[in-house]
Amino acid sequence: MNNFASPVLNLQIVSSKFIFDHWQQVLEPLKSFDMKGSANFDVKVSGPVATMNFQGNAQLSGVSLRAPGIVPPITELNSKLAFSNEIATLTGTSLKMGASDLEMDGTVKNFTKPVIAFNLKSNVMDVDSLLPQKTPEQQKQEEAQAKADAAAAAQKPGAQPDAFDAMEKSASGPIAAMKKNPIARALDFTGNAHFAKIVVHKAILTNLVAEITFKDLVMSLKKASASAFAGTAGFTSSIDFRGADPVYSVGGEVNGVDVNAAISNQMAAAKDSLFGKMVAKFEVNGAGLSKAKVNQNLKGKGNFRIDNGSWSALAALKIIGEKLKSLPGSSNLSSIQLTDKFRDLRSDFNIAGGHFNIVNMVADLEGANSTLTGNGWVDFDMNEDIDGRLIVPNPDPGTPAEYKVAGGRASYPIGMGCKVTAPCPKMDKFKDIAVAYAKDTGKKAAVDAVKKALGGSDNQQVKDLLNKLPF
Repeated sequence: MNNFASPVLNLQIVSSKFIFDHWQQVLEPLKSFDMKGSANFDVKVSGPVATMNFQGNAQLSGVSLRAPGIVPPITELNSKLAFSNEIATLTGTSLKMGASDLEMDGTVKNFTKPVIAFNLKSNVMDVDSLLPQKTPEQQKQEEAQAKADAAAAAQKPGAQPDAFDAMEKSASGPIAAMKKNPIARALDFTGNAHFAKIVVHKAILTNLVAEITFKDLVMSLKKASASAFAGTAGFTSSIDFRGADPVYSVGGEVNGVDVNAAISNQMAAAKDSLFGKMVAKFEVNGAGLSKAKVNQNLKGKGNFRIDNGSWSALAALKIIGEKLKSLPGSSNLSSIQLTDKFRDLRSDFNIAGGHFNIVNMVADLEGANSTLTGNGWVDFDMNEDIDGRLIVPNPDPGTPAEYKVAGGRASYPIGMGCKVTAPCPKMDKFKDIAVAYAKDTGKKAAVDAVKKALGGSDNQQVKDLLNKLPF
């Protein structure tokens, strides 16, 4: 500095190795994190103070530390940072966390309106080993509490906090703060990731590739794909934070995914409700995070096919099948064998009004020449309401004409309700079949008994009485 009226700087600061172990007794954060390893830096500053230029570099070597919330220590952390007035460049950055590893590099340009490009790469990222895991006892306690909360909520709607509303409450603050932050509003970010293997919730994903962008308060996931649950999946998505509520969209395809493995991993309550290999395409969009807004705004459409699987709802249909065999004049139906298994099950679907609507579902059942068709819905509380037809071989000449269809088969109305996790047949459908058989076989006494007993099909006592009828 040679002119105090208009100072001009020409300054260089060069450090020797800064060894963290030696400074742990002086700097409390180093001791708290048990930080070891070393760092060094070289900084040059020159020019007038008002418009000074700076450039430099910094390097971390062999750093290890214990980070809050991560079980294994971070080890073998190495990184190089070069910086100037206009750009900062990160290179050679790598670290390990137990069996997990991570490599990073990237650039930041224009610090007032940051333009960031970042790359992540990992051979193994075992999230389960990184985060504290619940003991089996804790898991059982949480599951029991969740069931108790669900039962209480069913008895007193609104008494328990809803998951959607809780998510909205927790996210609203950070979203509002981000929208007010001038740097976040000006941020232009592009990130690319390639993870060879990820372990999360005991699920293994391989070859995860994704591009993430954030610009003008819009976050987008592009070119995302991975192998998971014995199949492959590809996704695109975006979240627009500019309005009063976040607006989001998701699209994707899955191929050969093990349905039960995926359901069990993501929604344990529905475990073992559906098996098979799935192929599907879908697109979904919506706005808002509360349950009311999700119900109102969530829209979507797509289609799926599941091969060589089984469905818990079909097990409920076996009750109908057994009752069909016991109808008057239907002894030849005893050859029909209904199971919960299918060769393939396919359907179009759409999402609207808080319902996942099943459209034109067709299942080729395992039993010879047997088919199930249906239309209905499943809601966000896992309730279901599905009506359709059960089409089976018809060797019985006494089958009522209204149920006979082409190909020597019979088509019976069926329905399923209750919960996806515990489906039940609609017994009022069976009532109609029972009456038709009784009429067709001329059993007037049976007809009178059925009519008298089944005056109101929605009455539980009526349904209970139905189960006691001899046919």
